[in-house]
Amino acid sequence: MDNIKTIPPSAMEWLGSQVSPDEYAVYGDQSSFPQGIAKCPPERHFRTVVLGSCFSGTTLGSSAELTPTPGTVMYFQKTVRECCHDGISHQNADINVYWTAQNGSYYRANAGTSPDHYRCLVTGSSCLAIASWLACGSAETGTLDSAGLSIPVRITSDGPRSDY
Repeated sequence: MDNIKTIPPSAMEWLGSQVSPDEYAVYGDQSSFPQGIAKCPPERHFRTVVLGSCFSGTTLGSSAELTPTPGTVMYFQKTVRECCHDGISHQNADINVYWTAQNGSYYRANAGTSPDHYRCLVTGSSCLAIASWLACGSAETGTLDSAGLSIPVRITSDGPRSDY
């Protein structure tokens, strides 16, 4: 459960002001992101996508207090950033999920491993895809249906997960 972080109500309010259920928004920088929203160093940031999705699942066993409240909006954030930890310049994609728990608190957790977590950079590329979520050239905002997006979610003791 070290993966789960409590976030302030203002972070959830900001997410709700950015996307409604079944909508997405794309960000070229993170300067408007409030406290509680995951950020990477600005010089490494390429793109971030935020998605809104209603949660309609059921309460699960002993972790019920951290289970998302049915009927509330869950937000998914995918950030593509530059990385060179192994000496090879590449992109990493990080996914976070935000939710209102049944205990009334707001949380953020790593939501899984994106299939494009490690992607080699194309030198000089000016159009960076957020693979599997949006294609190059997608509008900066829109509906999930228009972008052909669907995100399967499962609930674990470490919070909601989506390896997508």
